Amino acid sequence: MPDPVLAYIAPEIPGLSSTFVYKEIYILEDLRLKVEPFSIHAPMVTTGDSRQEALARRTTRVYGQGKAKLFRSHLHFCFRNPLRYWRLATTVVTDAISVLPDLKTAIGLCYRGVIAPCLARELSRRKVDHCHVHFAHVSTDIAMYSSLLSGIPFSVTAHANDLFQRGYLLPRKARRAAFISTISRFNIGWLQDKGIPADKLRLVRCGVDSREFSARQYRRQHEVFRFGFLARLVEKKGLNILLDACLLLKQRGIKFKLEVAGDGPLWDKLQSQVSTLGLQAEVSFLGAIANTEVRAWLEQIDCFVLPCCRDSAGDMDGIPVALMEAMLTGIPVISTSVSGIPELVIDGETGQVADPTPDSMAKCMHSLIGVEPEELVARVARAQKLVAGEFDIHRNTLHLLEEIKQSLADKASGNTARAGLKAT
Repeated sequence: MPDPVLAYIAPEIPGLSSTFVYKEIYILEDLRLKVEPFSIHAPMVTTGDSRQEALARRTTRVYGQGKAKLFRSHLHFCFRNPLRYWRLATTVVTDAISVLPDLKTAIGLCYRGVIAPCLARELSRRKVDHCHVHFAHVSTDIAMYSSLLSGIPFSVTAHANDLFQRGYLLPRKARRAAFISTISRFNIGWLQDKGIPADKLRLVRCGVDSREFSARQYRRQHEVFRFGFLARLVEKKGLNILLDACLLLKQRGIKFKLEVAGDGPLWDKLQSQVSTLGLQAEVSFLGAIANTEVRAWLEQIDCFVLPCCRDSAGDMDGIPVALMEAMLTGIPVISTSVSGIPELVIDGETGQVADPTPDSMAKCMHSLIGVEPEELVARVARAQKLVAGEFDIHRNTLHLLEEIKQSLADKASGNTARAGLKAT
């Protein structure tokens, strides 16, 4: 069977906050596969990265195609395949009714149903064999409605927010997809609890390029132990918990520093918390740092801390890439028992795991300061081995490609149960 022509669909290609998407495309293209990229929104490109700039130039925007093109696309399917066109209309309406009284989501589904013929026509014109979609919300909506018109199968990689906070229509999406891959065993169990059968689910880790990191033996950098935090300043990253934990350490007479790298909507509130707690001497805010500077910053801290939690809207992280990067850099890590994180940060083996509470976090931070250097060296080595083996993006992209090829083979052989051809 010849290599398939693939389409990649994501909210933003290339995306600064989802580098794994365009890196997967690079890996597939390095294998000489043809990949057609589609971005829901206009991408933001890192200036000076020639490969990103080239990818952005040839990526097709899904939104903003223009009324004339949209009208022609609807006419095309209305007259060429009225049965499929009618099926799309009835499916969209049924889906929208099923999510009521969430009017915003219902209207969004209808809008994406209207947009779908443009994408379906492009996929057919480019002779795409299979669409792979990142994130199980907006981009999946458009892909599945396009699939109803074009007959081109699709698969999905589900991450975190698209499940825990915006996980509407998941059982229907699973029935219509060839398969749903997701990044953790935790997510697999969560999806099964939502009624998605195991034979529709695949574990495909979201990872990093381990070849970009050289193995480095851990060594303490500072006499006063320095913790580092790097993330967008939003509730689910748990920096408020970490700051309360820092107060507990200070009250116990423990000397330490915390560097906070990142920006976000909670910037002012978190700085006020530092002032209220009297931690100005211990905590410094660095602001956002460029991706090119992250590794150098990581090498200057003694431990990376990411106290992820479930936020007030029910959202939480999957398995943050920042933890993988810290582990590959040779930095001990502390995180929490939230979501799939313990599959990466194995307590006492590849890092330390706290509950998402100030007391538990403070205990982990205090105990890490006292861990013998030899044990930290061994722990870091185990962490590097785990990330390079199980979370390497090259390994997992090849795994995803094999799943896609298998689904196409199942479709060709008429195995519709595995190929996901039902549109109910």
